[in-house]
Amino acid sequence: MPNSPLVSIRIPAETLERLDNLAQNLYPSRRRGKHPNRSQVILDAIEEYLANHEAETVDEPSLEEQVNQILQQYHKHLEQSIKEYIDEKFLAYAYNLENRLQTNRKLIQKTITH
Repeated sequence: MPNSPLVSIRIPAETLERLDNLAQNLYPSRRRGKHPNRSQVILDAIEEYLANHEAETVDEPSLEEQVNQILQQYHKHLEQSIKEYIDEKFLAYAYNLENRLQTNRKLIQKTITH
């Protein structure tokens, strides 16, 4: 870590106290009278935050991907609805056509017999 760039940030006193308490438990000083390693606690917190954030962006599809998925599902549903509508209309036309043909056959038979 000696080759790492130095970054300066301001931390509220309450947060710094909490960091120091955590550092005392996780990374106590190796020398008497010295402070615990709060830098390591801060680095751990940053790493954890970045890992969580990266995991969220990988797991969650983007808004555009979500919209595309919804549209694809809608199209599938719409295609099914259209197919069912066409099938119903086709059956109705076929039924009506068959009835007309039967009616015409009966009329022709009546005409022939009379």
